[in-house]
Amino acid sequence: MGNFVHTWSGEASDWECDELGHLNMRRYLYKTAQARQMLGLMLGLSGSFKKGAYSTLKVREFHIRYLGEVRPGGPISIKSAITDLRESEMDLVHVMSHPDGRPACMVSERLSHISLRTFKDFKWPSRVIAAAAPFTIAVPDIARSKGIDLGQAPSGMSEKAATDAGMHLIGRGVFEPVDANIFGRVTAQALLGRVTETVGQFSGAWPEMFSDAFTSGDSRIHGALLEGRVVLGRPPVPGDGYNFYSGISGATPNVRTLIHKIYNCVSGDLIMSMEGVGCLMDLNARKHVKTPMETVAALNAAAIDGLRL
Repeated sequence: MGNFVHTWSGEASDWECDELGHLNMRRYLYKTAQARQMLGLMLGLSGSFKKGAYSTLKVREFHIRYLGEVRPGGPISIKSAITDLRESEMDLVHVMSHPDGRPACMVSERLSHISLRTFKDFKWPSRVIAAAAPFTIAVPDIARSKGIDLGQAPSGMSEKAATDAGMHLIGRGVFEPVDANIFGRVTAQALLGRVTETVGQFSGAWPEMFSDAFTSGDSRIHGALLEGRVVLGRPPVPGDGYNFYSGISGATPNVRTLIHKIYNCVSGDLIMSMEGVGCLMDLNARKHVKTPMETVAALNAAAIDGLRL
């Protein structure tokens, strides 16, 4: 078996952090995208991320766990490895760490090698298969889920089915050129960015954010994502509009689980489906806090039966 390889180093800039005082969840994925490309370069895919490429890597789905806060100015690095290599697919795991070795985040990805002429899966070149061995490891414990069934097949729920089930339309917008990669496709990290800038609208899932204390600026309790699984559908391009839906699937005193769906507002195509497990965070103590039982009961009363990724 091989080993993890160093694929990225840098820091959390102040502009990448949010009102919680730490690296915004989308920025972990922006840095991971660079780590993925660096590993691709090490595998001999030197032209796969440049304009005019014949083929490239496409993210099909990813699983992310936030393990340790990254604060403004904090140095961080990423090590990456391959956990499975199939005819035209590859599974990767990336671990972002603090200088003392504490893990900050884990991202596992399922990728396809696709032709940029047909956008269909394309077999790996023999040089990639030969180069993969030193970077191939068994799935590490850190990549295993704590609260999400990673083997569950996506529901493929249509937009009509989402509205009929009672999911809430909480976001709407248009993708911009800054959201896209060099091939003109909106990236996975930009889609996760739509979650972080939209989910605060979901008052039913985060009633604390609509309390008098919160809206007056006195509250130091906020929602934070702990873990998520994201499955990507038909990729949008700049200029495409979207509708963003959310629903509660369940809650405990420790966590609440939400399902998010993003649809193309014209075609109705499913762009992204996400299961997210979040908690309340005390911004003074920098710790997770429990949800009162009366709030848990209200959240479960609002949950949609059978709602899943």
